[in-house]
Amino acid sequence: YKDTDPAGLATCLQTMRSYINNIVVNPVEPKFQRINCDNNAFRSRVAAFDGATAVLEALGFTPDGTTLLVTGPWVSANKKKLWEAQNKVDVILEQVKSAL
Repeated sequence: YKDTDPAGLATCLQTMRSYINNIVVNPVEPKFQRINCDNNAFRSRVAAFDGATAVLEALGFTPDGTTLLVTGPWVSANKKKLWEAQNKVDVILEQVKSAL
């Protein structure tokens, strides 16, 4: 997508970064523990990009019907992994933005 839809890819990465940051900063806040996969913003900004949902699942979000869920205790036990993922998303996002 870097060559075919860099603006869309940047939006996808920014959205994923928000999901990661929100759950790390607020691990026990229920609204950040759940991503509604039926939400139009999620479908157009994230799910439309191959592999984006798989990345969220690799980070600990688990499918549960039409949502992706993560629990506060899991986040607390894996904060380092999530911070590292956020840093990697930041690097990729900067590369994509520089190509715009």
